[in-house]
Amino acid sequence: MALGWKQQPTQDDPRLEGHQTVYQSSRGGWLKPAKKPIPASPKRPRG
Repeated sequence: MALGWKQQPTQDDPRLEGHQTVYQSSRGGWLKPAKKPIPASPKRPRG
């Protein structure tokens, strides 16, 4: 098993945070997912 774990980790395992990748053949393979904007959040801070 990868990373030396005896069992496959679940999708919501906190140890996997930041290591998720998505296969995108048009971009050449495994890449980190694009960050999605949070709805109703300002694009730049008020000040």
